[in-house]
Amino acid sequence: MKIFRYLLLAVLFLGYRGMAHAYAIVINDPSSFTMTPFDVVPGVPFSFNFVSCNVTVGGVQMTGCAEGINDSNVTLTNIVLTYSDVLGGTPVCSSNAFDNIICGAPSGGQFVLSFGDHPGDETGCDGDDDSDDHSAPGTGIAPGCGIYFYESQTDGPGFPEVTGIANAPEPGSIWLALSGLGSAGYLIRRRRKNPTV
Repeated sequence: MKIFRYLLLAVLFLGYRGMAHAYAIVINDPSSFTMTPFDVVPGVPFSFNFVSCNVTVGGVQMTGCAEGINDSNVTLTNIVLTYSDVLGGTPVCSSNAFDNIICGAPSGGQFVLSFGDHPGDETGCDGDDDSDDHSAPGTGIAPGCGIYFYESQTDGPGFPEVTGIANAPEPGSIWLALSGLGSAGYLIRRRRKNPTV
């Protein structure tokens, strides 16, 4: 019975220790700029380094900040970030602009975090429909809007360089794919009705 107690104590300690190494990675759609932003364009890789900051986002103290801008004429519906796992810990991701987030364990010494969403009716900058109440998260980053990147792992310059790519699906490609499937279905049905002998 003593062994069981020590085992339970060890599991609790290691579990607590693992939770202590969790850190936040946040992408938000702000309503104004506070830094000089870098350009984010669909399909064009970008990279950035965090700078030191001291802000609270969602009740979490952030120590690294970076700012980009959607420098295109389409809403960004997906941003994928990659960085080296050199600091340890596990990211916990959130966003006011994206609601389909994949944030997990490292693979091959790299973290790959995906912030995505379906195209919405984003009309303003700040993660909502121009009403400044943050009531409609998950509509992507509209053209000309800022993109805040935050981290709470270490002082900004101590965080590894982050590379990323943003994608925005083209509505025309969806219709093209659907029309191709319709044509294929028609040909298959026609062949079944008129089998060749």
